[in-house]
Amino acid sequence: WHKPETEFSVEWRFFPAEKLLIDGGVTLLGRRYAQDVATLSAKKLDAVVDLSIGGEYYLSQQFSLFMRMNNLAASKYYRWNGYPSHGLNLLVGLSFYF
Repeated sequence: WHKPETEFSVEWRFFPAEKLLIDGGVTLLGRRYAQDVATLSAKKLDAVVDLSIGGEYYLSQQFSLFMRMNNLAASKYYRWNGYPSHGLNLLVGLSFYF
């Protein structure tokens, strides 16, 4: 259950400046099957395309600020049956390296 027929991912990274990293990716999950708990039969989950982009700015060798946006198309889909995606989501933070 929940194993995609096809899973394909392409990611890229680009350094336009010395302290700036920009990255992104495309993930394709093929059709999946899940058990419908109400009828105990197989339920087909549609294929999903997920686009993401992010960036990281290095303040020093120990600190960086980052931002990541996932599901840029804001599509509503189920990765697992009964657990919907949240549409467009944004993650912002500070990283500390030691």
